[in-house]
Amino acid sequence: MGLLMVLAIISWSHVGSGALLANWELRPRGTRIILRDIFNGICIGFLGVSGFECTPMFIEMISIDNYPSVINTLIYSVTLLNAPLMLLLYALLPSSEILNGDNVLSLLAEKVAGPWMRIWLVVDAMLILGGGIVTGLFTACGLLKTLAEDGVLPTMFLRRLPFTGELAVIPPVFLVACIALYCTAAFNLSTLSSVYSMAVLVVMLFVRASPSCVPKTDHGS
Repeated sequence: MGLLMVLAIISWSHVGSGALLANWELRPRGTRIILRDIFNGICIGFLGVSGFECTPMFIEMISIDNYPSVINTLIYSVTLLNAPLMLLLYALLPSSEILNGDNVLSLLAEKVAGPWMRIWLVVDAMLILGGGIVTGLFTACGLLKTLAEDGVLPTMFLRRLPFTGELAVIPPVFLVACIALYCTAAFNLSTLSSVYSMAVLVVMLFVRASPSCVPKTDHGS
């Protein structure tokens, strides 16, 4: 992302701000529409808070007093990346391509550096998505394991494989749950992405990022 921003800034300095001014002329009119677009933009921005899905495991590993700083770090990193990238998008690409593009960052990469940069960006996105899947599986396994140890789930969830010692039941349960969720969305990725979006926003609504909201623990007891 850093290299993409550097190349986009260089390209912007060469081509000028014509595209940015043209996009500005297409901005929404009317207070109600502007406020709704700002709200939608904030919601979309929070969807980029990648990494929060593994924070339940952090609660088990670190002090709960550090949990707000974990969430704040995620939000700050997304803000520092997404905000400049959105500005660079509107400075270099027409609004029609931005609104209709399936992967606008790859379009920006090809615009500023050529096909090689677009391929690099897509491969990088695939690797990050794979890492997100692994962290999601890790978190789900840890959560179900904790529920089984607390007696909420049957002890069968704690059974381990004989050779590797890894949990035997939880990964298949996680896979079945994912397939069931995909089935309930009628195998439609657009519907499933909407479900994911709502889940992210609901979880973020329940995040208490302020340290004053976290109960103090008596470390001496």
